[in-house]
Amino acid sequence: MAKKDAAKRAAKKHLKEKKRQKKLDARPPKRVQEDPVDAWRPVVEGIEGLAHRLDVGSHDAAHLAELVATHGRRAEATKTWLPSRVRALTDDEILVGLATRGIVTDKPSFVALAEAREGARDLAIEVWKPSMHDDASPHDRDFVAEAAVTLWERWAPDHLSDETLHDLLRTGFDHSEDGRLPDALETLCTVWDRARGNGGLARIARADGRGEHFAAELVTLLDGPEGATDAQIERGLATLREVRAELPADAETYVPSLLAEARTLEALGRPEEGIRALLAVAPGLPMEPDLLGEATEIYGVWSDAPAELGEELRAVLTTVRDAAEGPVREVYDNDLGRLEELLAKRASAS
Repeated sequence: MAKKDAAKRAAKKHLKEKKRQKKLDARPPKRVQEDPVDAWRPVVEGIEGLAHRLDVGSHDAAHLAELVATHGRRAEATKTWLPSRVRALTDDEILVGLATRGIVTDKPSFVALAEAREGARDLAIEVWKPSMHDDASPHDRDFVAEAAVTLWERWAPDHLSDETLHDLLRTGFDHSEDGRLPDALETLCTVWDRARGNGGLARIARADGRGEHFAAELVTLLDGPEGATDAQIERGLATLREVRAELPADAETYVPSLLAEARTLEALGRPEEGIRALLAVAPGLPMEPDLLGEATEIYGVWSDAPAELGEELRAVLTTVRDAAEGPVREVYDNDLGRLEELLAKRASAS
């Protein structure tokens, strides 16, 4: 009887599967999603149309349009108001172009407007676009936005704009992707020099939407910048410390930044400073055993490490281990055991 029931169930299952497959075969084929950049119609939509298709800011879209026009070899993209096309105009030509679109400005009034804002495109949207003709096309709006960016660069270079910060960040990330790590580190440090005192990480996030990604990239670069000079690494280290001061302790980049700092100090020939930096913060972050694990690692490979520092490390490790539970305690136990072996070996060798 059991065999019969099993055979019936198998037959039913087979019929069910056949019906399901029949339904699937009857469905219309899925439409392949068209690439939004390929679907973009530059002459009709302008750059703001590309921004809408990709759901990105118009500044990002303008730079992408530039790439499409040059490397994508799409001649129709050159008909839009690309950044390079507007930059090729003189100030007077830009002013005439604005006037034909209903906007009248001059250098003093523009600078006053810029100093009250953080972004050139904000200026264009808030102040200029309401004055534009009702029949303004996407290309008119593109021109006005790019004109604001260009005039800001020329007339108010000392007042940081979101677009300037965004462009610097993009250059830094591009250097990193291209393997030009020292250049990437230098550029990201320059980004921080500009952002410091102008909103810091919050300003970077506003300009680019990648505040913490900026911190993470800095950590990655500092942890192994082949070819960077000691001066570049020192500058990166100072920048990293300032950036971390703006991060909450539960930020994804916070602990990696502490580890990167310690490893960098070791690479600069200052292992004790690296260990002490970790000892200073580890007790306040008891659920992050990697901090004292890294301190133990640095101590272990440092042949002339003073015994007193090792004892200090053991005392902190023991205290944090005794307060920990579960898997975290096991990690501390392993590091403590490793340190005990090191200390015993060094004691017997002396």
